[in-house]
Amino acid sequence: MHIGRDKAEPKQTQRRATSRSSELPTAAHAQLEDVLREQNAELVAMKARNCRLRKRITDARLREVRAKRGKADLVAALGHELRTPMQAIFGYIELLEREIHGPLSLEQAHHLEQIRLNQQQLMELLNSVLDIASQDDGGRTPG
Repeated sequence: MHIGRDKAEPKQTQRRATSRSSELPTAAHAQLEDVLREQNAELVAMKARNCRLRKRITDARLREVRAKRGKADLVAALGHELRTPMQAIFGYIELLEREIHGPLSLEQAHHLEQIRLNQQQLMELLNSVLDIASQDDGGRTPG
């Protein structure tokens, strides 16, 4: 009888151990699934946030490109619009200095020299501004 009992007792012990071991993995498995669900939800949220950030970056880069293009267009237009009259002033100064329409008085010659100096300073200033704008814009020459 002792032998039969020995055979029955290990089976019962084995059943108890199996039921406990199956409970533990099931509980641990459920916990792992919960952790994985939470981490997956976090990853989904991070992915959505990354997508929003990428879109913001793309939009900002597009705005930057448009702003640079607008700046370059403005500088080119200003360069043209300011250089043209400056060249015309230079031409009139030369005509007056040649005294084609008659001699200039000393006072007129003095005023003409002041006009020439101011015109040259303005042209140098304009060229400096256009050079700086060109350097800021990657070296493209405006106008």
